[in-house]
Amino acid sequence: MSSSNAALSEASSTSSFEERPAIYPRAVRIAASVAALLSVFIAVWIIFGIGSWLRLYVPLENEYLFALLGLLVPIVFLARDVRGATRQGSVPAFDYALALLAFAIAMTFAFKSDSILFEGWVYLAPNYAKVLSIMMWVLVLEGLRRSSGLVIFIICALFSLYPVFSDLAPGILRAQATAFDITAGFYIFSSEGILGVPFGAFATLVIGFLIFGVALQ
Repeated sequence: MSSSNAALSEASSTSSFEERPAIYPRAVRIAASVAALLSVFIAVWIIFGIGSWLRLYVPLENEYLFALLGLLVPIVFLARDVRGATRQGSVPAFDYALALLAFAIAMTFAFKSDSILFEGWVYLAPNYAKVLSIMMWVLVLEGLRRSSGLVIFIICALFSLYPVFSDLAPGILRAQATAFDITAGFYIFSSEGILGVPFGAFATLVIGFLIFGVALQ
């Protein structure tokens, strides 16, 4: 009887531990709130065409997507620890550094959005942009690992590396290999990479539905 009670007590304590809410430092809560507010603001600006209506600045599509990426990706490094678990307690310095790095790179690309389009950065990016695109590729994969788990990370990492090693693939999977820097540039700057259909649909349709849903409550 006592062993049964002990087992129930242990299960109860384990369950209560797993259901504990996240404990974020004040700085993280403020950063996440500011990022959410700015994301909603720029989404409303784009979706409802406020810039055209007021005859003010209308950003390019990739500029909007890069800005949204720079606001949302850093939250993953602040809200999830290196194990991918919900944050409990303080955020280490390297996670702050990763969040700041993701924000800075994405905003740099947003600022250079016209050059990305008109100078063909998908294949002819300057050297510094190639380095930043590789770093952004790694950061997005790391954010994916923390938010979605190791299995999804491995699958996406292997498929994303396929163009680099496609000449080594067997049978019908064999193809001409693509340089690592060009592959990274394609993933970051192309409309068929990170800024492709899924993220574009989220940035235009999903956020719009969420805004309408909140407004109707």
